[in-house]
Amino acid sequence: MYPGNQQMTYIYPMIDEVRQGDNPWRSVTFCYQGCLPENPPKWMTEDFILITHNICSVLCEQIACTDFNTHWDYVPFMEFNDTGDRVWTNLMSADWAAKQAVCVLYFYFYFYQSH
Repeated sequence: MYPGNQQMTYIYPMIDEVRQGDNPWRSVTFCYQGCLPENPPKWMTEDFILITHNICSVLCEQIACTDFNTHWDYVPFMEFNDTGDRVWTNLMSADWAAKQAVCVLYFYFYFYQSH
């Protein structure tokens, strides 16, 4: 295809042209907040910009898209490699998904089973 950075200059505009739903790009500036050593590395003193979409909106758009039928993990899970280290492969393998599932179950049992 294209070597090195030339490939990125070709792909990025194509990605920016993708329109799915109403979820604009947002940028968040962040930096290291911990204690600095005497001669900190450059990354500890710089600001960084994360450009992203609202993840909950992206998730709702993906769930509504029929292209994802039969290709969706509906249940939170934990995955481990051969050495026993945890591997995060997608949203449903994250702790956030497990916590959300617990919240939904709590809501269901509290409001629908107790009344």
